[in-house]
Amino acid sequence: MGIKPKYTMPIIQCIGCIVLISLAASSLHAKSHPHSFSEPKTNWYFSLGPQIALSGAKAKFENLGTIPQMRAPSLQSGVHRLYDDGFVNADSGRAAESDATTTIVGDRYHTFMEDENGDLIQTGDYLSYNANQTRSWGYTNAAQVNGEEIYMNSYSSTSEGASMEEEEGMKAGFEMQFSKVLFKLKPGVHVSLMGAFGLSHISVESSGRVMGTLNIRTDTYNLNAGATAPDAAYSGPSFDVFDDGAGNTYPSALETTTPLSQMHSNSVNSSTAGAAEIDGTCEINGAHTTLRLGPALHARLSEMLQLTVSTGISGHFAGTEFKYTEKLVNLPTTNNTISHSNKSSASEFILGYYVSARLESWLNDRAGIYLGVYHQAIGDYEQKLD
Repeated sequence: MGIKPKYTMPIIQCIGCIVLISLAASSLHAKSHPHSFSEPKTNWYFSLGPQIALSGAKAKFENLGTIPQMRAPSLQSGVHRLYDDGFVNADSGRAAESDATTTIVGDRYHTFMEDENGDLIQTGDYLSYNANQTRSWGYTNAAQVNGEEIYMNSYSSTSEGASMEEEEGMKAGFEMQFSKVLFKLKPGVHVSLMGAFGLSHISVESSGRVMGTLNIRTDTYNLNAGATAPDAAYSGPSFDVFDDGAGNTYPSALETTTPLSQMHSNSVNSSTAGAAEIDGTCEINGAHTTLRLGPALHARLSEMLQLTVSTGISGHFAGTEFKYTEKLVNLPTTNNTISHSNKSSASEFILGYYVSARLESWLNDRAGIYLGVYHQAIGDYEQKLD
């Protein structure tokens, strides 16, 4: 089997967020006049609102294109062998071959039945069991035939480092933010400790075709000397109508099977770089939680307008489910595809940093609106599967 793929996903390299028309509430004492930023009347501020991310998770799915051999035929005798372009089954004697009314003629056996007068009437002509051959086999493509040899193939592919990238577009989430006033620098300017909690969804999907190394295991089976392979596609045993010569016909009673050797005479493995075509879909889904903490500077711009800027560390918890499906297509001897899929879940905590700015305006003593923007940089989040 080839080396299975390994995927990495850097999550949210950079995110910009604009918060629009969100409720901001403080624990101010009720007043009849509008709140003024010139002299804060509370040490705590709290806000809750939606956020719009201008760019979301960036996912890079790496090492694409490894599909293991789905069918690895056994080298033992007396077992069924399934290939991507055919099959060679173990054979055994049929019940009719040991019936008392059956007659063996060379490598064939004839079946009979009694008529109303007690006479035997031949009802079938079949190929006899041979321990070195099988009557149950099939193949799909004329390219598998080389004279008296039939090639049976098992395909797989190995990644050559192909990758696909995709990025989320604009998306929505929500954020809660609080700040505790620490001290005043001068009238209208004060410093606080700010913290924030945000939650957003992660959903990135990428699909396309990549190239890889095509691996082929070819087993060679033999027909009898002088025999001609039945036309492709063929599946045995095969039968036709039996005519007893007396005007009686019996459907599927004349066996036309061409026997094949039970064991292969040769086995060859080959690999061709760049010959494998793999169609794939990779998908990441999950949730991303953000925690931010840092000092903030609040500056009064007017009696009703305040600017707040902040910077600090950010912590990010991502929990994701990663799943993929890859299909090996356009194979030389079959129209079938070889599919491989898997999924797993993972989570990780990542540190980063942020800078933010927001413009705040109060509607009354306890509520207002704000418009904010922030940028945060986060390290890579890597999830491996297979």
